[in-house]
Amino acid sequence: GAHVLSVSDVDGGTYRYLERVASDVEGLEVTPLSLENVDEEVVRENIRENTMLI
Repeated sequence: GAHVLSVSDVDGGTYRYLERVASDVEGLEVTPLSLENVDEEVVRENIRENTMLI
């Protein structure tokens, strides 16, 4: 499955889709990042080989 980096405070519908639908049905892995503590280094540290969307 693919991996997505997402901000942790996305819209409720988007969150539900990523966490419930896409992860269960499509095997999507989601890493939520808080905008309060994120910088370029944090983003780079969380990128995986299968990251398809940031």
